[in-house]
Amino acid sequence: MGPDCGVLRDACAGLLLCLRRPATIGSMRIGVDTGGTFTDFVIDDGEDVRVFKVPSTPSAPEAAIASGCSGLSGFELCHGTTVGTNAILEGKLGRTAFLSNFPDLPFLGRQTRPLLYELEPEVALPPVLGSDCFSVRGRLGPDGGEIEALDLGGLPDLSGYEAAAVCLLFSYANPEHEVAVGEALGSYGIPVSLSHLVSPEFREYERACATILNAGLSPVMSRYLGRLRDSVGFGRALVMSSAGGLVSLEVAEGKPLLTAVSGPAAGVVAVNALGKRLGMERLVGFDMGGTSTDVAVASGALPFTSIGEMAGIPVRLHRVDVHTIGCGGGSVAWLDAAGALRVGPQSAGADPGPALYGRGAPVTVTDANFVLGKLSGARFGVGVDARACEMAIRDLADRVGVSQIALAEAIVEIAEAQMGRAIRKVTSERGLDPSEFWLVSYGGAGGLHACAIAETLGMRGVIVPRTPGVFSAEGLLAAPEIAEESVTVLGRPFDLTEEFGKLMAFAKEVLGSFDRAHLSADMRYRGQSHEVNVGLELGESVGVVEERFRSMHESIYGVRHSDVAVEWVTLRVRLERWPANARRVSMARELGEATVGCCAVIAMGREVSAIIYDRDNLRIGSKLNGAAVVVQGDATTYVPVGWRGIVLGGGELELKLG
Repeated sequence: MGPDCGVLRDACAGLLLCLRRPATIGSMRIGVDTGGTFTDFVIDDGEDVRVFKVPSTPSAPEAAIASGCSGLSGFELCHGTTVGTNAILEGKLGRTAFLSNFPDLPFLGRQTRPLLYELEPEVALPPVLGSDCFSVRGRLGPDGGEIEALDLGGLPDLSGYEAAAVCLLFSYANPEHEVAVGEALGSYGIPVSLSHLVSPEFREYERACATILNAGLSPVMSRYLGRLRDSVGFGRALVMSSAGGLVSLEVAEGKPLLTAVSGPAAGVVAVNALGKRLGMERLVGFDMGGTSTDVAVASGALPFTSIGEMAGIPVRLHRVDVHTIGCGGGSVAWLDAAGALRVGPQSAGADPGPALYGRGAPVTVTDANFVLGKLSGARFGVGVDARACEMAIRDLADRVGVSQIALAEAIVEIAEAQMGRAIRKVTSERGLDPSEFWLVSYGGAGGLHACAIAETLGMRGVIVPRTPGVFSAEGLLAAPEIAEESVTVLGRPFDLTEEFGKLMAFAKEVLGSFDRAHLSADMRYRGQSHEVNVGLELGESVGVVEERFRSMHESIYGVRHSDVAVEWVTLRVRLERWPANARRVSMARELGEATVGCCAVIAMGREVSAIIYDRDNLRIGSKLNGAAVVVQGDATTYVPVGWRGIVLGGGELELKLG
């Protein structure tokens, strides 16, 4: 069913003129990205910028933040958090009641079979127990019309539950029944998640899963944000959402699922901003931290998806499209039942950390790099114990029956193979040629592996940002505040201008003033099951937009249908407000001698001599040749033999295979 109006006229343009003023904020802004191993800080006081790391405190993440912000107060905190992500992955959600007129919905799933030949496939469990699912009498049709009146008399007793999730069929088309159920549950004093607010789009199974996860996260996130308020002296705080923008603490508490991909989304924002500064549109973000590696394509704009997986559960949530694997510097090397060497997804985290930290931990990727000499001259934020690292490597090497060097190289090779597959997942498996892309390497461990991975994939080269170890935290300071709204219009007549007007009004209630509005629509050919998101320009005719969809569909899938009708599925609005004092993070440097020594590095089974460079003293235009180890306070970069590098105007390090 198409829109009633033929043209996006100036009536919609009038909606974009309201209150275009920047937000007023304090002079000091702090970006804090909490990772599994380290918590990263970028402090911008309006004159100088400081970056540093402190060990994470997984049991109480706010403690590490309070430590890094000690002595400061009244600042604006921009926070990337893993609290929601970890709660979902570890199954540590609040006890949640699920209410629906189709209570079996979380258990039906889809007919997709990712492992066709697996005799006993491991299927992700629903995010709620069957005993916690309750039926609601009343029914709406796909167009929002009432089929059966709502009966509130049969609602269950929710005493003992920490949260409730309400997902009534087709409530995205008409929320009246769902609103009434939510009001009736208000007497229990627990957070109630309504699906038309959490995920107001069609596909009932994924919408139900999103609503349940949001409800289960509500008590977890509420407790965490409460502790954060009490322990950190900020004047104002914002949280990075999965959609690549900042939201208030109140929004994060009400819709905590928004934070599920918080930190990785900040990294992609930083990659996109870097690409604009350098005039590069073909970039792949490669964020290797201590626990995981996140990869994403940034081709001039943030990549988005509306359906993703969390702990194996499909979820309907508009978010930055980031692919994550359990492979990082702290990933543990272990032997499976057949005696084969594996790396990850288990991580040593911040405590006990790699064996190098001297706390009796198993061998990790970091330990392997240390034994191979790639961390020579590295500036660790914690004490290191070389003897403990070597003993752990030796013990595992003896079990495998190889030398310590051979084991270390095997660990690195396995880790790089896993990360290379992740990059192929977002490039070649989607019809994109890796050879056309630059690899933007960040995270504390990314620079040790970026060149080898880029060479294997035939990529154009590697860009290492000025502050790679805290790059995601830098992205927090480069991100706008946002508000997003969407509505499914599939199967019903609608007026395009009227619908966008409603979405703009809802978004403005959350954000207030704004600087930029993005309008788009999810579209598909009639009969298809998945959509393509198409941006809309004011004043364009519907025919022009549908033609753009056909061109985008052809570029993605190689197929164009001129004789098949186009369906408008979901309309989206995104409002953005940029901070008045947002600026590119640049580091003041006291230049001195860049070459600080030499070291021996094991590469391809042989020892090579590598020059150690102090990155803080590398001037713009400085050139270097591999083998080289580039050290700085937040990360270490290894440049293999045959690679060459140059320092760009913004302090970025450009590396190419020579």
